Amino acid sequence: MPETPVTPPVSRSIHAPLIEQSLPAWVTAATAPRRAQFKQADAPLPDWYLQATPAQRKALGDAAVASFSAQTDLDETSPGSYEVGLPSIIADERALIVKLTSEAMQRAKLQRTEIPFHLAQGNGELHQNRK
Repeated sequence: MPETPVTPPVSRSIHAPLIEQSLPAWVTAATAPRRAQFKQADAPLPDWYLQATPAQRKALGDAAVASFSAQTDLDETSPGSYEVGLPSIIADERALIVKLTSEAMQRAKLQRTEIPFHLAQGNGELHQNRK
């Protein structure tokens, strides 16, 4: 019985190096989960894109590359996916803002009780604090 030749996987195709060289850096730099999401996308080109001028298409393409690159950077720096990582980033930033504001107030020798006016809730008017 003759042996059946084994077909190499697609990634081992003789064309793979050419394909990899042709891909833009934002695709090859993307994390594996992000590439998987990209592969699953099935979006036909809308009419507005088909009717766009070359300059409009270039502007849109540049914005998409910038967005995808920023998303990749976020994926690599935040724990887990964007949805999981964002709350922890916001909490960290909030804590940092509170700390820096507190330090700035201490340097200016201000305390919350020393501020003689406050905004009334809801109407934005200034009222003098009563002691």
